[in-house]
Amino acid sequence: MPSVTSADWFFICSASMSAQDVAYTPEIRRDLFTVERCITACYDAGYHLASVGNASECYCWNTLQHSLSMVSPGECNLPCTGKSSESCGGVKRMNVSHFAVC
Repeated sequence: MPSVTSADWFFICSASMSAQDVAYTPEIRRDLFTVERCITACYDAGYHLASVGNASECYCWNTLQHSLSMVSPGECNLPCTGKSSESCGGVKRMNVSHFAVC
């Protein structure tokens, strides 16, 4: 199985999604939480979209039931609890990523 690296994804900052959009929420320890761990957990579970928010929340899905409401990238500025140099969304804001592995 191929691995997912930072070259395989892109992000937008969005207002939080509806609970109807979330298909899977992996458990990741707060002290180890990073963007890559979230994306890898989603990929390993068979999903193509992932989002991080509130510094330590991870959500996975394949399709959105509702459109994303894009906001300023500056609103996704909370540091990840497992890697403070990374941004993990914001308060009621999610970094949403799409990734593709060939």
